[in-house]
Amino acid sequence: MAELTRRCPSRRPRAALATLLTLGPLCLLVGCGASHKPAPSGQQVQGNGFVFQAPLSWAVTKTASEALASSGSDTVGVLRFRLEHPYHPALFAAVTRELNADARRLAAQGAGRVVVGSTIELIGRKSRAYNLAYGRVKLRKIAFVLVGDTEYELLCQRLRGESTSPCRQLFGSFALLSG
Repeated sequence: MAELTRRCPSRRPRAALATLLTLGPLCLLVGCGASHKPAPSGQQVQGNGFVFQAPLSWAVTKTASEALASSGSDTVGVLRFRLEHPYHPALFAAVTRELNADARRLAAQGAGRVVVGSTIELIGRKSRAYNLAYGRVKLRKIAFVLVGDTEYELLCQRLRGESTSPCRQLFGSFALLSG
């Protein structure tokens, strides 16, 4: 959505001139004509080694191992965990079986179920993503990105019927910080 600045009236030349003389200083301050400035699409949320975009008005909370943004019961965020053994892409098939079981356990903890599990690409890496459902009301999408000895868990939780835009924003903007 773009922010539109005030447009000076100009339907009839005489009316426009009278209006310009009356509102001239105001038009100079706010600018005449339509000027489109892109509204910020979100806020940048930075965690320990990662960054993502979240909706602009959502409240952000951070700890050493996570960064979350939320509004009501809707949440997006990233959790960071240390792996026992370093991950290598050659291990993807074996790790997938383990992550499938982890997703089922996560869903069961909240009396939910795994609806879909799939392989997706995030930050140029094969990653596992899961859609979880909790009753008829709550939905959760999680993805696991493994890099060396670190696991990043992307989380998007929303009520059924709420916009999927925050989820797309999280998954589309997630990036690792160098250094």
